[in-house]
This record gives sequence, C-alpha cells and structure tokens, in this order.
Amino acid sequence: MVMQIFVPHQEHIESKTVCPAIFFYRAMGSVVSAASKSTHGIVLAADQQDRHIGGYAFSDCRSLKRFTFPDTVTDISDSLFSGCSSLTSIILPENITSMGYGVFSGCRSLTSFELPEEITEINGLFSYCTGLTSIDIPESVTTIGSSAFAGCTGLTSIDIPESVTSIGSCAFQSCTGLTSIDIPESVTSIGSCAFQFCTGLKSIVIPESVTSIDGSVFYGCTALC
Repeated sequence: MVMQIFVPHQEHIESKTVCPAIFFYRAMGSVVSAASKSTHGIVLAADQQDRHIGGYAFSDCRSLKRFTFPDTVTDISDSLFSGCSSLTSIILPENITSMGYGVFSGCRSLTSFELPEEITEINGLFSYCTGLTSIDIPESVTTIGSSAFAGCTGLTSIDIPESVTSIGSCAFQSCTGLTSIDIPESVTSIGSCAFQFCTGLKSIVIPESVTSIDGSVFYGCTALC
C-alpha cells in the first residue's frame, strides 16, 4: 500500500484522523507524523510553509519500504526512520541542509545512500544499517560524528573526503567488513572507540595532521595485531 498525504496549513491539528492509522499533529510550524506499521510507501506532500518533520515520526514502521519527501523540507529530525527495517528507497529534496542523529539507525535493508550536498555533519546517521554497502560522503561534510556508521557490517570501503576535520567516537565501531581506511590530512582528531571491533581492518593510514587520538580507538581490531 502506498499513501499520498497532504498536510494542510493550519496552526494546529490535534489527533485528527487523516486516514485509517495515520495521524498528524502540527504545532509551532512543525509537522509530526505517526504512520501505520503496515504502510509500504509514503509520498508526503505539504504546503510551502512546511519545513520540518518531527523526530521519530516514522520510527519502527517495519513495513515501510519507500518514502518521498516534499521539496519544502529543509531538515530531517533525529531518528525519523529508526528501526524501519524494510526501508530501501528514500527520495530527498535538493535543499536538505541538516540531518539529525540516528535518522536511519537500524534500517538494515538500506544498501546505498546519496547524502545531500549541503550537510556538514553525520551523527549516528547510519548506525546498524547492516545492509549498507556503499556511501558517498560529500565534500561539504566536516565532521563524521558519534556512531555515524557504527555496526555497518556490510560496509567494505569508504572514502573520507578532504573536507573532514574530525572523526567522532564510535564512528566506525564494529564495521567488520572494512579492511583498510585512508584518513585524509585534513583530519585533526579521532574520538574514542572510533574503529573499535573493526575485526577485518588490516591497514590504516593516520596522517601527521592528527593531533588527538582518544582511548580504545583500535580496541578489538584483531587483524591489525
């Protein structure tokens, strides 16, 4: 089942049934949605004043496979699709400027993703996306933050662009499919447990630009020993 939903421009919609099993709440200029657990696809349409969809809006919608954002949305909130284990396709508008923590956490059917060109930080975005095999990080990104790719066991390689200056704690923790990583000379700090339990990691190049390496960065990387 694919649903197309129009969110009307009203100051507040409280517990109003738009269709069976989908409810919308609007407050302070935000759209917050709770979707049916059996919905397979959603095309979200909104008026020009809708810029934001509230955090956890579609969390744990385990049957959701496809989602299309309206062009008006500019930011994506924390854990929006966390636990959507069947999600395979996301169509983003071109004007996305920020993506919250854990947006796709646990979306294990997601195999690839093209990040928007305007975002600067990746924080917990793809944690435990075990099906993720490829990702392109745009040159706009300066921070690969906490748990950005933690538990992405299907990830076999990753290119870190020269724009990145810091790699956060647990950023690549338990990425057991990674065998080598080249850290660019733009990076100055690596957070704790950044590559912890990357058991397949055999080689890594750390440039002289790195002045801070926190604890347990390579703990459990048995192939490096």
